[in-house]
Amino acid sequence: MIPLSTTTITVYRPDTGADDYSTDDGPQVVGSEIRAHLSTPRGNDQIVGGEKQTVDLRLDCDPFDFKHYDVVKDDTTNKTYRLVWFEQRYGFGLDHVEGGLQLTTGTA
Repeated sequence: MIPLSTTTITVYRPDTGADDYSTDDGPQVVGSEIRAHLSTPRGNDQIVGGEKQTVDLRLDCDPFDFKHYDVVKDDTTNKTYRLVWFEQRYGFGLDHVEGGLQLTTGTA
């Protein structure tokens, strides 16, 4: 469990096994109200080209079974991020998940 949380997150998972006849209504909520902290450790905020902007963020949250194609929504700001990487961390009663999130807005 992380010692300090500044928000909660909701995790969405797309149905990757859908076929052409699926009645899938989009990504399903697989986790909600997960304590988290989002930050920009390197201040990596780039204008990629045109009006396209990419922001890389760091995620620290309570333990959760993420998959590499999950989408994370910050419940405080309602911004939605793509999960780029994640790693489970264990020890000293501070089990948690570290991860990388990416937000892309605009078009090139």
